[in-house]
Amino acid sequence: DTVQKIFGYVDKSSYLDLLEFIFNANEKDVIDHYKKIYNSGVEPNIFLNEFLEILYFLKNISLIKVEGTNFSLNDNDYKRIVSLAKKIEPNEILLFWEFTLKTIKEIHIVSNPNLSLEMFLIQLIYIKNKFLLKNTDKGHKRTKKIVNNEENFMKKNDLISQIKNIKQTDEKPEKKNNESMINPQSLEDIIKICLEKKEMKLKYELENYVNLVSFSNNIIEISFNEKLGKDFVKDLSEKLFNWTNRRWIISFSKKKGEVTRKISKEQIKQDKIKEFKKTEDYLKLHQDFEDVELIDIEEKND
Repeated sequence: DTVQKIFGYVDKSSYLDLLEFIFNANEKDVIDHYKKIYNSGVEPNIFLNEFLEILYFLKNISLIKVEGTNFSLNDNDYKRIVSLAKKIEPNEILLFWEFTLKTIKEIHIVSNPNLSLEMFLIQLIYIKNKFLLKNTDKGHKRTKKIVNNEENFMKKNDLISQIKNIKQTDEKPEKKNNESMINPQSLEDIIKICLEKKEMKLKYELENYVNLVSFSNNIIEISFNEKLGKDFVKDLSEKLFNWTNRRWIISFSKKKGEVTRKISKEQIKQDKIKEFKKTEDYLKLHQDFEDVELIDIEEKND
């Protein structure tokens, strides 16, 4: 405990306790527990990133292998996450994820970031209650009131966002027009954008570790791959939002998905080599130089 206080760190169990309070709609316990966390020295940005990691585990716990290289949960935390995952729908987790990313972007608007985080956690209670009211017939009057308040709050937030966007458009119209032109329609498009934007780490992961399941309507579904960094989904979501000015959802699937772009390119290359080896040009070349080895083919425009 002393070491954790010195370095401003709390273990995952504290975040799991916080989620349980949120699921139980216990507003007082949520705020009190968060105050204990930030009083221990945890910075707001660190808190939100650790919170994102817990959400990642919640969404994908059934796909994670205990012996995996990126696995960082002890036995007790693992069991608790498995239990908590049964209490929350995948759509709720994705909404929590998007809302957390939004808070990261806006955390420094308020002079005291901890106030923003307290409001953020209360809003998560409202979101959870909204799903509870939608999925059950036991809607309590208090829950309905919370949901209505949350919806009104979100409408006000939308209006504020629209005002901000109008102001930004007036001040920097050229930048807004350029951003609106970026409209990736495939994983290949995103890889090309990463190259243009010099996002080489993200490009490398997309090419080598991403098995695409589906790509449509700002939703990208990929197969789970332990070689992906734990911040991959968060980084890709943020970059796509900055480049396209639209929210994107990146989710993992149990489906196998397509082969990675690296493997696909290698297969195409090998197919071209096999085809060329059947041509008269290659047969003549091989007749003149028996030990010749064809290792690559480059196509010329002319």
